[in-house]
Amino acid sequence: MSQNKFVYLWRVFNQTLWFIPMRTILNPILRLLFNVHYQVDKDVRRVIRKGCIVLPVHTISYDPILIACGLRRPVHWVATEAIFRKKLLGAFMRDCCGSIPKTKNRSDMEMLKMLQAYASMNRPVGIYPEGQQTWDGKGLSPMAGTDKLIRFLKLPVVFVNTEGGYLTLPRWTKKARKNRILYRARVGITAEEVKTIKVTEIRRRLDEFLDYNDYEMQKQRKIPLKSKKRAEHLELTLFTCPSCKKLGSLISKGNNLSCSHCNYSADVDKYGFFMNKNQSPYFPTPVEWNSWQQESLVEYLKDKPPEDLLIEDGQVDLYTSRKRRPLVKVDSGKTLLYSDRLEFHPDKGEPRVFNMRQITGFNVFKQQSTEFYYEQILYRLQFTLPQSSGYKWLSMVDVLNTMADALDQGA
Repeated sequence: MSQNKFVYLWRVFNQTLWFIPMRTILNPILRLLFNVHYQVDKDVRRVIRKGCIVLPVHTISYDPILIACGLRRPVHWVATEAIFRKKLLGAFMRDCCGSIPKTKNRSDMEMLKMLQAYASMNRPVGIYPEGQQTWDGKGLSPMAGTDKLIRFLKLPVVFVNTEGGYLTLPRWTKKARKNRILYRARVGITAEEVKTIKVTEIRRRLDEFLDYNDYEMQKQRKIPLKSKKRAEHLELTLFTCPSCKKLGSLISKGNNLSCSHCNYSADVDKYGFFMNKNQSPYFPTPVEWNSWQQESLVEYLKDKPPEDLLIEDGQVDLYTSRKRRPLVKVDSGKTLLYSDRLEFHPDKGEPRVFNMRQITGFNVFKQQSTEFYYEQILYRLQFTLPQSSGYKWLSMVDVLNTMADALDQGA
Protein backbone atom coordinates (compact mmCIF):
# COMPACT_ATOMS: atom_id res chain seq x y z
CA MET A 1 0.00 0.00 0.00
CA SER A 2 1.37 3.42 -0.97
CA GLN A 3 1.93 6.06 1.69
CA ASN A 4 -0.67 8.37 0.14
CA LYS A 5 -3.26 5.59 0.11
CA PHE A 6 -2.63 4.93 3.79
CA VAL A 7 -3.05 8.65 4.58
CA TYR A 8 -6.44 8.76 2.85
CA LEU A 9 -7.59 5.58 4.60
CA TRP A 10 -6.54 7.07 7.93
CA ARG A 11 -8.51 10.25 7.22
CA VAL A 12 -11.58 8.23 6.22
CA PHE A 13 -11.33 6.26 9.45
CA ASN A 14 -11.02 9.44 11.52
CA GLN A 15 -13.87 11.11 9.67
CA THR A 16 -16.14 8.14 10.35
CA LEU A 17 -15.32 8.26 14.06
CA TRP A 18 -15.90 12.02 14.33
CA PHE A 19 -19.17 11.76 12.41
CA ILE A 20 -20.76 9.75 15.25
CA PRO A 21 -20.68 12.56 17.88
CA MET A 22 -21.40 15.12 15.16
CA ARG A 23 -24.62 13.37 14.19
CA THR A 24 -25.72 12.31 17.66
CA ILE A 25 -24.78 15.41 19.68
CA LEU A 26 -24.01 18.46 17.52
CA ASN A 27 -26.67 17.94 14.84
CA PRO A 28 -29.64 17.74 17.27
CA ILE A 29 -28.47 20.99 18.87
CA LEU A 30 -28.18 22.77 15.50
CA ARG A 31 -31.51 21.35 14.29
CA LEU A 32 -33.24 22.66 17.38
CA LEU A 33 -31.43 26.01 17.21
CA PHE A 34 -32.19 26.65 13.54
CA ASN A 35 -35.46 24.64 13.22
CA VAL A 36 -33.99 22.34 10.54
CA HIS A 37 -36.00 19.80 8.50
CA TYR A 38 -35.06 17.39 5.70
CA GLN A 39 -36.63 15.92 2.56
CA VAL A 40 -34.31 13.29 1.06
CA ASP A 41 -35.39 11.21 -1.95
CA LYS A 42 -35.01 7.44 -1.61
CA ASP A 43 -32.66 7.33 -4.62
CA VAL A 44 -30.22 9.59 -2.75
CA ARG A 45 -29.77 7.04 0.06
CA ARG A 46 -28.74 4.40 -2.48
CA VAL A 47 -26.45 6.65 -4.51
CA ILE A 48 -24.56 8.13 -1.57
CA ARG A 49 -23.50 4.70 -0.27
CA LYS A 50 -21.60 4.06 -3.53
CA GLY A 51 -19.90 7.44 -3.80
CA CYS A 52 -21.17 10.60 -5.46
CA ILE A 53 -20.74 14.36 -5.77
CA VAL A 54 -22.90 16.37 -3.37
CA LEU A 55 -23.70 19.80 -4.82
CA PRO A 56 -25.60 22.09 -2.41
CA VAL A 57 -26.55 25.73 -2.59
CA HIS A 58 -24.59 27.69 0.03
CA THR A 59 -26.75 29.89 2.24
CA ILE A 60 -25.38 29.49 5.80
CA SER A 61 -22.01 28.58 7.28
CA TYR A 62 -23.38 25.47 9.03
CA ASP A 63 -24.48 23.86 5.74
CA PRO A 64 -21.69 21.21 5.65
CA ILE A 65 -22.61 19.76 9.06
CA LEU A 66 -26.37 19.95 8.60
CA ILE A 67 -26.34 18.48 5.09
CA ALA A 68 -24.01 15.58 5.95
CA CYS A 69 -26.16 14.68 8.95
CA GLY A 70 -29.31 14.88 6.84
CA LEU A 71 -27.74 12.50 4.31
CA ARG A 72 -26.59 10.23 7.17
CA ARG A 73 -23.17 9.92 5.61
CA PRO A 74 -19.92 11.85 6.19
CA VAL A 75 -18.99 14.00 3.19
CA HIS A 76 -15.51 15.13 2.13
CA TRP A 77 -16.20 18.83 1.64
CA VAL A 78 -14.11 21.16 -0.47
CA ALA A 79 -13.39 24.15 1.80
CA THR A 80 -11.55 27.44 1.45
CA GLU A 81 -7.84 27.19 2.14
CA ALA A 82 -8.15 30.07 4.63
CA ILE A 83 -9.45 27.57 7.19
CA PHE A 84 -6.35 25.39 6.82
CA ARG A 85 -3.87 28.18 7.60
CA LYS A 86 -4.58 27.81 11.30
CA LYS A 87 -2.45 24.83 12.31
CA LEU A 88 -4.76 23.08 14.77
CA LEU A 89 -7.99 23.83 12.92
CA GLY A 90 -6.41 22.97 9.57
CA ALA A 91 -5.10 19.64 10.86
CA PHE A 92 -8.49 18.80 12.35
CA MET A 93 -10.36 19.71 9.16
CA ARG A 94 -7.96 17.77 6.93
CA ASP A 95 -7.13 14.70 9.04
CA CYS A 96 -10.28 14.25 11.14
CA CYS A 97 -13.03 15.70 8.94
CA GLY A 98 -11.48 14.68 5.62
CA SER A 99 -11.97 18.18 4.19
CA ILE A 100 -10.27 19.23 0.95
CA PRO A 101 -8.54 22.66 0.78
CA LYS A 102 -9.27 24.86 -2.23
CA THR A 103 -7.81 28.22 -3.25
CA LYS A 104 -10.68 30.51 -4.23
CA ASN A 105 -10.82 31.75 -7.82
CA ARG A 106 -7.63 29.87 -8.81
CA SER A 107 -6.98 26.48 -10.38
CA ASP A 108 -5.89 23.90 -7.81
CA MET A 109 -4.34 20.57 -8.82
CA GLU A 110 -3.99 19.38 -5.22
CA MET A 111 -7.75 19.68 -4.76
CA LEU A 112 -8.35 17.65 -7.92
CA LYS A 113 -6.03 14.85 -6.74
CA MET A 114 -7.78 14.65 -3.38
CA LEU A 115 -11.20 14.54 -5.02
CA GLN A 116 -10.05 11.66 -7.23
CA ALA A 117 -8.58 9.80 -4.24
CA TYR A 118 -11.78 9.92 -2.19
CA ALA A 119 -13.94 9.20 -5.23
CA SER A 120 -11.90 6.06 -5.96
CA MET A 121 -12.78 4.88 -2.43
CA ASN A 122 -16.53 5.32 -3.10
CA ARG A 123 -16.72 8.23 -0.68
CA PRO A 124 -19.14 11.15 -1.23
CA VAL A 125 -17.37 14.43 -1.99
CA GLY A 126 -19.02 17.81 -1.52
CA ILE A 127 -18.51 20.85 -3.73
CA TYR A 128 -20.30 24.19 -3.50
CA PRO A 129 -20.82 25.07 -7.18
CA GLU A 130 -21.29 28.78 -6.40
CA GLY A 131 -17.89 28.92 -4.69
CA GLN A 132 -19.17 31.20 -1.91
CA GLN A 133 -22.20 32.01 0.21
CA THR A 134 -24.84 34.18 -1.39
CA TRP A 135 -24.76 37.80 -0.19
CA ASP A 136 -28.38 38.71 -0.97
CA GLY A 137 -30.34 35.42 -0.92
CA LYS A 138 -30.28 34.82 -4.68
CA GLY A 139 -28.36 32.02 -6.36
CA LEU A 140 -25.01 32.71 -8.03
CA SER A 141 -23.62 31.38 -11.29
CA PRO A 142 -21.62 28.14 -10.99
CA MET A 143 -17.85 28.47 -10.81
CA ALA A 144 -16.07 28.14 -14.13
CA GLY A 145 -15.11 24.53 -14.77
CA THR A 146 -17.64 22.92 -12.39
CA ASP A 147 -19.43 21.26 -15.30
CA LYS A 148 -16.16 19.86 -16.67
CA LEU A 149 -15.13 18.64 -13.21
CA ILE A 150 -18.39 16.67 -12.90
CA ARG A 151 -17.82 15.16 -16.33
CA PHE A 152 -14.23 14.30 -15.42
CA LEU A 153 -15.03 12.57 -12.09
CA LYS A 154 -17.88 10.56 -13.68
CA LEU A 155 -19.80 10.27 -10.41
CA PRO A 156 -23.57 10.63 -9.91
CA VAL A 157 -24.59 14.04 -8.59
CA VAL A 158 -26.87 14.86 -5.66
CA PHE A 159 -28.42 18.34 -5.66
CA VAL A 160 -29.30 19.83 -2.25
CA ASN A 161 -31.63 22.84 -2.24
CA THR A 162 -32.24 25.00 0.82
CA GLU A 163 -35.31 26.98 1.85
CA GLY A 164 -35.06 29.55 4.62
CA GLY A 165 -31.31 29.20 5.19
CA TYR A 166 -30.37 32.69 4.04
CA LEU A 167 -33.17 34.36 6.00
CA THR A 168 -32.13 32.46 9.13
CA LEU A 169 -28.43 33.39 8.99
CA PRO A 170 -27.58 35.82 6.17
CA ARG A 171 -23.92 36.17 5.33
CA TRP A 172 -23.92 39.79 6.49
CA THR A 173 -25.38 39.21 9.96
CA LYS A 174 -23.55 38.25 13.14
CA LYS A 175 -26.53 36.62 14.86
CA ALA A 176 -29.08 34.07 13.65
CA ARG A 177 -32.81 34.85 13.44
CA LYS A 178 -35.32 32.14 14.40
CA ASN A 179 -36.94 30.84 11.20
CA ARG A 180 -37.26 27.43 9.50
CA ILE A 181 -34.70 25.70 7.26
CA LEU A 182 -35.65 22.92 4.86
CA TYR A 183 -33.02 20.89 2.99
CA ARG A 184 -34.23 19.00 -0.11
CA ALA A 185 -31.90 16.38 -1.61
CA ARG A 186 -32.43 14.67 -4.96
CA VAL A 187 -30.36 12.92 -7.61
CA GLY A 188 -29.53 15.50 -10.27
CA ILE A 189 -27.40 13.29 -12.53
CA THR A 190 -27.62 9.50 -12.31
CA ALA A 191 -24.73 7.02 -12.52
CA GLU A 192 -25.92 6.00 -15.98
CA GLU A 193 -26.29 9.56 -17.27
CA VAL A 194 -22.87 10.73 -16.11
CA LYS A 195 -21.15 8.22 -18.43
CA THR A 196 -22.43 9.94 -21.58
CA ILE A 197 -23.82 13.33 -20.54
CA LYS A 198 -22.46 16.37 -22.38
CA VAL A 199 -20.87 19.33 -20.62
CA THR A 200 -23.53 21.66 -22.04
CA GLU A 201 -26.29 19.57 -20.45
CA ILE A 202 -24.47 19.54 -17.10
CA ARG A 203 -24.22 23.33 -17.27
CA ARG A 204 -27.93 23.62 -18.09
CA ARG A 205 -28.85 21.54 -15.04
CA LEU A 206 -26.49 23.52 -12.83
CA ASP A 207 -27.99 26.83 -13.97
CA GLU A 208 -31.49 25.50 -13.34
CA PHE A 209 -30.52 24.18 -9.91
CA LEU A 210 -28.87 27.44 -8.83
CA ASP A 211 -31.80 29.59 -9.96
CA TYR A 212 -33.18 30.14 -6.45
CA ASN A 213 -34.27 33.11 -4.40
CA ASP A 214 -34.95 32.73 -0.66
CA TYR A 215 -37.25 35.75 -0.71
CA GLU A 216 -39.49 34.24 -3.41
CA MET A 217 -39.88 31.18 -1.18
CA GLN A 218 -40.58 33.43 1.81
CA LYS A 219 -43.47 35.06 -0.06
CA GLN A 220 -45.19 31.68 0.01
CA ARG A 221 -43.98 30.54 3.46
CA LYS A 222 -44.55 33.79 5.39
CA ILE A 223 -42.54 32.59 8.39
CA PRO A 224 -41.78 35.45 10.83
CA LEU A 225 -38.15 36.18 11.70
CA LYS A 226 -37.91 36.28 15.48
CA SER A 227 -35.38 39.07 15.89
CA LYS A 228 -35.21 42.73 16.86
CA LYS A 229 -32.10 43.23 14.72
CA ARG A 230 -33.33 42.18 11.28
CA ALA A 231 -31.27 44.86 9.47
CA GLU A 232 -28.19 44.95 11.69
CA HIS A 233 -24.99 44.80 9.57
CA LEU A 234 -26.96 44.77 6.30
CA GLU A 235 -24.59 47.50 5.04
CA LEU A 236 -21.98 44.77 4.61
CA THR A 237 -24.03 43.70 1.55
CA LEU A 238 -25.89 46.88 0.62
CA PHE A 239 -23.18 49.53 0.56
CA THR A 240 -24.67 52.01 -1.96
CA CYS A 241 -27.45 54.44 -1.08
CA PRO A 242 -30.15 54.27 -3.80
CA SER A 243 -31.14 57.90 -3.23
CA CYS A 244 -27.84 59.83 -3.28
CA LYS A 245 -25.77 56.91 -4.71
CA LYS A 246 -23.01 57.50 -2.17
CA LEU A 247 -20.80 54.50 -1.39
CA GLY A 248 -20.29 53.38 2.21
CA SER A 249 -22.78 55.83 3.73
CA LEU A 250 -25.38 53.30 4.91
CA ILE A 251 -25.61 52.50 8.62
CA SER A 252 -27.80 49.85 10.24
CA LYS A 253 -29.38 49.69 13.66
CA GLY A 254 -32.03 47.26 14.83
CA ASN A 255 -34.50 46.81 11.97
CA ASN A 256 -33.46 49.99 10.13
CA LEU A 257 -30.94 50.77 7.39
CA SER A 258 -30.36 54.47 6.69
CA CYS A 259 -28.00 56.80 4.83
CA SER A 260 -25.85 59.15 6.90
CA HIS A 261 -25.48 61.46 3.89
CA CYS A 262 -29.06 62.03 2.66
CA ASN A 263 -31.19 60.41 5.42
CA TYR A 264 -32.72 57.82 3.06
CA SER A 265 -34.17 55.09 5.27
CA ALA A 266 -35.55 51.55 4.93
CA ASP A 267 -37.02 49.25 7.57
CA VAL A 268 -37.07 45.45 7.48
CA ASP A 269 -40.43 43.92 8.43
CA LYS A 270 -40.98 40.72 10.42
CA TYR A 271 -40.81 38.60 7.25
CA GLY A 272 -37.50 40.05 6.02
CA PHE A 273 -38.91 42.42 3.37
CA PHE A 274 -38.32 46.16 3.14
CA MET A 275 -41.13 48.48 4.21
CA ASN A 276 -41.55 52.22 3.38
CA LYS A 277 -43.13 51.56 -0.04
CA ASN A 278 -44.03 55.26 -0.39
CA GLN A 279 -40.40 56.32 -0.74
CA SER A 280 -38.41 56.35 -3.96
CA PRO A 281 -36.59 54.33 -4.99
CA TYR A 282 -38.10 51.33 -3.27
CA PHE A 283 -36.72 47.79 -3.34
CA PRO A 284 -38.77 44.96 -1.82
CA THR A 285 -35.72 42.82 -0.89
CA PRO A 286 -31.90 42.97 -0.87
CA VAL A 287 -31.96 41.02 -4.16
CA GLU A 288 -33.40 43.95 -6.13
CA TRP A 289 -31.32 46.49 -4.20
CA ASN A 290 -28.09 44.58 -4.87
CA SER A 291 -28.97 44.12 -8.55
CA TRP A 292 -29.39 47.89 -8.89
CA GLN A 293 -26.21 48.38 -6.84
CA GLN A 294 -24.12 46.27 -9.23
CA GLU A 295 -25.48 48.16 -12.25
CA SER A 296 -24.78 51.46 -10.47
CA LEU A 297 -21.14 50.43 -9.93
CA VAL A 298 -20.68 49.91 -13.66
CA GLU A 299 -21.87 53.45 -14.32
CA TYR A 300 -19.77 54.84 -11.48
CA LEU A 301 -16.57 53.16 -12.67
CA LYS A 302 -17.03 53.80 -16.37
CA ASP A 303 -14.20 55.85 -17.92
CA LYS A 304 -12.60 56.64 -14.55
CA PRO A 305 -9.01 57.90 -15.05
CA PRO A 306 -6.21 56.21 -13.03
CA GLU A 307 -5.68 59.30 -10.85
CA ASP A 308 -9.28 59.25 -9.49
CA LEU A 309 -9.65 57.64 -6.05
CA LEU A 310 -12.61 55.22 -6.17
CA ILE A 311 -12.97 54.04 -2.57
CA GLU A 312 -10.98 54.22 0.64
CA ASP A 313 -11.26 52.41 3.98
CA GLY A 314 -9.27 53.09 7.14
CA GLN A 315 -8.34 50.98 10.16
CA VAL A 316 -7.25 48.02 8.03
CA ASP A 317 -4.83 45.31 9.16
CA LEU A 318 -2.57 43.74 6.51
CA TYR A 319 -1.57 40.06 6.74
CA THR A 320 0.60 37.92 4.46
CA SER A 321 1.19 34.20 3.96
CA ARG A 322 2.96 31.77 1.65
CA LYS A 323 1.91 28.24 0.70
CA ARG A 324 -0.88 27.87 3.27
CA ARG A 325 1.31 28.88 6.18
CA PRO A 326 -0.31 30.79 9.07
CA LEU A 327 -1.03 34.44 8.36
CA VAL A 328 1.35 37.02 9.79
CA LYS A 329 0.27 40.60 10.52
CA VAL A 330 2.70 43.02 8.91
CA ASP A 331 1.04 46.45 9.08
CA SER A 332 -2.01 48.57 9.92
CA GLY A 333 -3.24 51.48 7.86
CA LYS A 334 -5.71 52.36 5.12
CA THR A 335 -6.57 50.86 1.75
CA LEU A 336 -7.27 52.81 -1.44
CA LEU A 337 -8.60 51.62 -4.79
CA TYR A 338 -7.93 53.19 -8.18
CA SER A 339 -8.95 51.90 -11.59
CA ASP A 340 -5.51 50.42 -12.27
CA ARG A 341 -4.15 49.66 -8.79
CA LEU A 342 -4.84 48.90 -5.15
CA GLU A 343 -2.76 50.72 -2.55
CA PHE A 344 -2.12 50.03 1.13
CA HIS A 345 -0.83 52.99 3.13
CA PRO A 346 0.60 51.91 6.50
CA ASP A 347 0.42 54.17 9.54
CA LYS A 348 4.22 54.37 9.28
CA GLY A 349 6.38 53.72 6.25
CA GLU A 350 6.02 53.61 2.48
CA PRO A 351 2.78 52.54 0.75
CA ARG A 352 2.47 49.17 -1.00
CA VAL A 353 1.14 49.33 -4.57
CA PHE A 354 -0.57 46.35 -6.25
CA ASN A 355 -1.13 46.46 -10.02
CA MET A 356 -4.71 45.36 -10.67
CA ARG A 357 -3.76 43.23 -13.67
CA GLN A 358 -1.33 41.21 -11.55
CA ILE A 359 -3.78 40.50 -8.70
CA THR A 360 -5.32 37.01 -8.77
CA GLY A 361 -7.82 35.10 -6.65
CA PHE A 362 -9.47 38.20 -5.16
CA ASN A 363 -12.20 37.03 -2.74
CA VAL A 364 -13.91 37.73 0.57
CA PHE A 365 -13.31 35.57 3.63
CA LYS A 366 -16.29 35.64 5.99
CA GLN A 367 -17.61 39.24 6.01
CA GLN A 368 -14.83 41.76 6.43
CA SER A 369 -11.63 40.24 5.07
CA THR A 370 -10.54 40.40 1.46
CA GLU A 371 -7.76 38.14 0.18
CA PHE A 372 -5.75 38.07 -3.02
CA TYR A 373 -2.50 36.76 -4.47
CA TYR A 374 0.21 39.05 -5.76
CA GLU A 375 3.53 37.71 -7.01
CA GLN A 376 2.85 34.32 -5.35
CA ILE A 377 2.23 35.91 -1.94
CA LEU A 378 -1.18 35.81 -0.24
CA TYR A 379 -2.39 39.14 1.19
CA ARG A 380 -5.34 39.61 3.52
CA LEU A 381 -6.93 42.99 4.22
CA GLN A 382 -8.82 42.78 7.52
CA PHE A 383 -11.29 45.66 7.90
CA THR A 384 -11.80 46.42 11.59
CA LEU A 385 -14.54 49.09 11.40
CA PRO A 386 -17.95 47.36 11.78
CA GLN A 387 -19.44 49.06 8.69
CA SER A 388 -16.52 48.33 6.35
CA SER A 389 -17.69 45.86 3.70
CA GLY A 390 -15.44 43.26 2.09
CA TYR A 391 -18.19 42.65 -0.47
CA LYS A 392 -17.92 46.30 -1.56
CA TRP A 393 -14.26 45.74 -2.45
CA LEU A 394 -14.99 42.45 -4.20
CA SER A 395 -17.77 44.04 -6.28
CA MET A 396 -15.56 46.97 -7.30
CA VAL A 397 -12.62 44.75 -8.25
CA ASP A 398 -14.89 42.40 -10.23
CA VAL A 399 -16.33 45.30 -12.26
CA LEU A 400 -12.87 46.77 -12.91
CA ASN A 401 -11.54 43.38 -14.06
CA THR A 402 -14.53 42.86 -16.35
CA MET A 403 -13.99 46.28 -17.91
CA ALA A 404 -10.25 45.64 -18.34
CA ASP A 405 -10.93 42.26 -19.97
CA ALA A 406 -13.38 43.87 -22.38
CA LEU A 407 -10.77 46.47 -23.35
CA ASP A 408 -8.15 43.76 -23.90
CA GLN A 409 -10.50 41.81 -26.16
CA GLY A 410 -11.39 44.92 -28.13
CA ALA A 411 -7.76 45.96 -28.58
